[in-house]
Amino acid sequence: MIYIGCSEQVQMLGLTNQATGAVINNAVITATVFDADNNQIYQTTLLSTGSDGNYSGTIPATITQAMQAGGSYTVTVVSTVSGTQIDQRTQTIQVCYRGINEQLL
Repeated sequence: MIYIGCSEQVQMLGLTNQATGAVINNAVITATVFDADNNQIYQTTLLSTGSDGNYSGTIPATITQAMQAGGSYTVTVVSTVSGTQIDQRTQTIQVCYRGINEQLL
């Protein structure tokens, strides 16, 4: 879920080598947001948050402000190590306004 006008976190948690189970901390991970027509509207690089295979990036409020409530968007996250793609995940996301009575966490 993305809330219009709010900065949103994109995370990859616990990235590991599927063959060995070893944690991967040296990946280059990009998250790309596409609209319903498959036009790229934003891309960010996720940065490692430590030695546990976790990565995090942000979609800024200036980008989410331009999104349409109820619109169709996808986020594709691609992980590479030494130039070789090791993982790709795509997810459809919902976009809406944060409710007036919804408590911010």
